Amino acid sequence: MTTSIGIGLLGLGLHGTRYARHIVAGDVPGAHLAAVWRRDRERGRQDADDYGARFVEDMDALIRDDDVDAIIAAVPAGLHPEIAARTAAAKKPLLCEKPLGRTSAEASDIVQRFADADVLLTVAQTLRFDPLVVALRERIDALEGLTGFCFEQRIEPRGLGWEDRPEDSGGGVLIQTGIHTLDALRVITRPHALHVRAATLDRHVFRHVEDHALLTVELEAPATSKLSRVVGQVATSKIGGSRHMRFALYGEAGGLEADFIGRTLTTVRGREQHVESMKERPTVAAIASAFVRAIRGEGPNPVPGNEGLLAVRAVEDAYRAASVNGR
Repeated sequence: MTTSIGIGLLGLGLHGTRYARHIVAGDVPGAHLAAVWRRDRERGRQDADDYGARFVEDMDALIRDDDVDAIIAAVPAGLHPEIAARTAAAKKPLLCEKPLGRTSAEASDIVQRFADADVLLTVAQTLRFDPLVVALRERIDALEGLTGFCFEQRIEPRGLGWEDRPEDSGGGVLIQTGIHTLDALRVITRPHALHVRAATLDRHVFRHVEDHALLTVELEAPATSKLSRVVGQVATSKIGGSRHMRFALYGEAGGLEADFIGRTLTTVRGREQHVESMKERPTVAAIASAFVRAIRGEGPNPVPGNEGLLAVRAVEDAYRAASVNGR
């Protein structure tokens, strides 16, 4: 396929703007921005002019537009079922921001719709494309058997109204941010199954959903360990004025520690440490490019719908644990 893929972009908030800028800048080879939609029509028209694309007032009209070959949805999760149903019916590929659904039932329905339509569905679990996550996945076997882990992802509140509305987001920091961490943990460690055994949830800034979560996670029979089960911690929050993100893996032969803010990967052997610098990679451009390659038949689906469903199920596991033994 040599024809450029016309992208229809739904949403021009923080993530949507990133997609638009990368596509227009040529960072997504083989694609161009054909049309955009956002709820604020005045700003949407201005954005469309800035990006050299058409503004379409009606979301369904954009999805059915003949110049649009594929859809990228960068909107709150509450809109995902409607967008997925219309896009699958139009038989157009969809790159959907995480979470795929507010619940596993929603996510499962979306996956089934695209399977029935035999159309590509990709979930934007973009953290998988960070060079540090890639390095952890590639080097974990050097630990000669995983024995523990501690994954921490804390970001500052962004002041977006939908973040504190469960009907829009599906929940708080767990499904908005923690879903990236849990997905990355599963991709790196490759367990037979991932279970959240205990969860403590709190509200500090948000009024209706959690903005702080501390989880005890069990990995069942990880391919990267000699143990039948490996237990560790996952922490995620949207409180405070700073950002911290560190993933640590502990093994029989040493450890690996990734600092996503300082952009370093540290290999630990006893008290000895070897620190490497790793440049940041625009993960939005990376997944959009992989999505386009899959459409063009030049590569596999980078994150199939079932992978997005597993991530939502892990978050639901955490919410169930909190209802039983957490706050």
